[in-house]
Amino acid sequence: MTMRTEIAWTTDPQGLLLGARYHDGNLCDFGFSGDGIFRFGIAPVGGGRTEIVLRNVRHFGFQDFVDGGILNDIRIHRLGAMPELLWDADDNPWRVLFCYLHDVDRIRPVAAQLIAAEPDMMLVSIDGSFGGNFAALCGAVAVFGETP
Repeated sequence: MTMRTEIAWTTDPQGLLLGARYHDGNLCDFGFSGDGIFRFGIAPVGGGRTEIVLRNVRHFGFQDFVDGGILNDIRIHRLGAMPELLWDADDNPWRVLFCYLHDVDRIRPVAAQLIAAEPDMMLVSIDGSFGGNFAALCGAVAVFGETP
């Protein structure tokens, strides 16, 4: 019998998700429901399952997602506390979030408007070492773990 428990997660100063097993894990399923909930199922190295649940999703974007993706990092930033250095990153989550909605020159002003209007929302990025990237703007994040 498996045990599913909610994980009390935190982040480091760069927004890296701590407390959950996911690095080098396989993305095994994901789904979006009409009530603004996005779920990611991850099969971590060593067995078990980790589930990331995003609630009150306002925007989301995928970039180069493929079946069998392997996860590298999950980062979570509250909009009102976004580090400026994020803009210089090659895997800038704003570029993933708005990759098809706005041209590159418009992303920063659109992001600035969202930060000013919704400072308590969270920007979540899931970066793959293989299989693409995902970003979402959401109101809450929950993390669950299952062990055999």
